[in-house]
Amino acid sequence: MVVLGTKIYTSIFMDTMEQISWPFVIIVLILGVVAAIVWIWIWRQSLPIGLREIESASCSHVGKSAAFKDNKIAVSTRKSVVISCRFFYTVISLVYIALLLEPFWFISLVGIPLFGFLAVISWRSDWIEANANAEGIEIKIAFGTFSAKLGRKKFVPWSEITSCEVVTTHNVYGKFIRRSPILKDTKGRIVFDGSRSKASQEDLDRLINFIRGT
Repeated sequence: MVVLGTKIYTSIFMDTMEQISWPFVIIVLILGVVAAIVWIWIWRQSLPIGLREIESASCSHVGKSAAFKDNKIAVSTRKSVVISCRFFYTVISLVYIALLLEPFWFISLVGIPLFGFLAVISWRSDWIEANANAEGIEIKIAFGTFSAKLGRKKFVPWSEITSCEVVTTHNVYGKFIRRSPILKDTKGRIVFDGSRSKASQEDLDRLINFIRGT
């Protein structure tokens, strides 16, 4: 009886698996991976932050010294973020293309244009969030992470930036997490918030040193 029951359940399971479309399985797996990544991100954001050190720096002398007058600083998105976005958008686009061969092909009419567009601009992007020189700092405020051509740019002279804070955060165990510049204009509006940026720590440090003139 046990052997017979096992065979019956095995037969039912195999029949059910054969009826499931492989693109559907791939989509479920991808959604599972995305959900896991989102959960990890939310969990990391909810971790308690320990000591925060805030240092004020003046922007009035930025680029005035001969050593920094001709310097140009580009703040770029981390390579890990770039690779992850390119991989994700490309794979999702290929999955929707594969769905064209399935009965529910009409879903692809929405998925292909959307994720195909994101895939294209993620591969064509320079992924530069900000450019700084002796005159001021240029911020990409729309689609800036993806495309210089599609993204609107906002240039702010250093004379209009009245507040620059360098915030260094540590975890509850005192281990260094991130050091970020936060620039504000004369009206108190945030021009560039390094704590929310996806830039590498190396690029943020280069920008901080440029502002300090060191």
